Amino acid sequence: LVLDPAHKKKSTKSLVVGFQDGRLLLTKRGGLFQRRNDTVLFQGGSDSTSYEGIECVTWRGTLIAWADASDIKLLDIETLTRIAHIDRPTGARPTLYPTISQVRPHLLFETASNLLVVWGDCLMNMAIQETPVRGDGTSITMRRTVQCTM
Repeated sequence: LVLDPAHKKKSTKSLVVGFQDGRLLLTKRGGLFQRRNDTVLFQGGSDSTSYEGIECVTWRGTLIAWADASDIKLLDIETLTRIAHIDRPTGARPTLYPTISQVRPHLLFETASNLLVVWGDCLMNMAIQETPVRGDGTSITMRRTVQCTM
């Protein structure tokens, strides 16, 4: 689980929890009567017997990153849009090393636009870049892209 990085500043308290069945859940508590509101951000595989759960979650600003047994995902929490989906690195495959299945991924936002990933014998830097895109002639939206280096 991970708390909202702006937890102290906001009246609505939020946290994200990853479960063994592959669900990633956003829980918000706030308002006059401290009501709880749960939103499923991601639902893992339907066959829970063969699916491994969420192994690591991190949150910085509006970005949430998490890893399960097969990949890393990046999501914008404000707009609920998926930004990236990166497969598990080749160096972190259980077939390469017998004990690699016990190695868990570690995710850390170095800055608001750089996510560091350590998994097996791999170190990745995911650089999130924003570029302006003209919409219908008057509106400009920001498009996020991710560049991975190993």
